[in-house]
Amino acid sequence: MHNTGTNTQEQPIKTVLVMVLGFMGLSYLLQLPALLAVAAGIGVLALMSGWLALKMHQGWMGLAGILGKIFPPVFMGIIYFCVLTPIGLMATVFGKKEPKNEESNFVSTGKMFSADDLKNMW
Repeated sequence: MHNTGTNTQEQPIKTVLVMVLGFMGLSYLLQLPALLAVAAGIGVLALMSGWLALKMHQGWMGLAGILGKIFPPVFMGIIYFCVLTPIGLMATVFGKKEPKNEESNFVSTGKMFSADDLKNMW
């Protein structure tokens, strides 16, 4: 396991602090005093019991793991269908039209290759 310089006992406290600050920020932004009460409750419970702080940390990390598996494919799908698909369709509609004169796209250059062409290609 990689040690990031923090004590494993400090990590749940940091996670709970982030949760408390997050709920406080949401309470301020959404003007919901109930979220402030949730933030205070989480903070008090974590201060009263290290075991509860650890369980909150584990739950938060579990939620982060689940969201980490769900949101990247959703986000990439949105980018694909909202950005790349319209660009591809516009390129197809407004792109350069080439006449189809034969059954193949092969273009003959008429060059004769010698053994020297294959030496030191790179």
